[in-house]
Amino acid sequence: MVHRFRSVARLRAAAPFLLARYADGLRIPAYLPAGGSSPVGTLGYVETALEIAEQVRAGLLPEPATVVTAVGSGGTAAGLTLGLRMAGLRSRVLGVVVNDSFRLDADHGWLGATYGASTPESEAALAWAAEQGLHLEPVYTAKALAAVRARSATGPVLFLQTHGPRPQPRS
Repeated sequence: MVHRFRSVARLRAAAPFLLARYADGLRIPAYLPAGGSSPVGTLGYVETALEIAEQVRAGLLPEPATVVTAVGSGGTAAGLTLGLRMAGLRSRVLGVVVNDSFRLDADHGWLGATYGASTPESEAALAWAAEQGLHLEPVYTAKALAAVRARSATGPVLFLQTHGPRPQPRS
């Protein structure tokens, strides 16, 4: 069951009631906050960063100067930052803000009018990615790729594709 709210304040007020409503005895339903961040999800991106470090050590890719990811609520960027430091890499994590529901101290220049609204830059990045055979979506990953394309890179840049499952082409 998905419930959407107009503001974070309304969500916070309703969450305890919704958890109680859908509880089954002592089983409390899972709560997935906006942006999808959870402690387990953040640990998943710590593991992702450790995998990146393994690939760097194995010579499969250069150490990225910058790892770019879309940021909805910050869990992905937090996990990557922690994991990269744990692994001893100096890579900087650049989070491209795509969700206006949270007050993040970050660059909101790629957000557009609001969460879910595409921008001319994200539409161009989406089209360019499709030409390269990369399937993005306009809310998160196209905005992050637009930021990558607009930046002057100093050193290798790793674009992290965080978009979830996509429909498979029909055969």
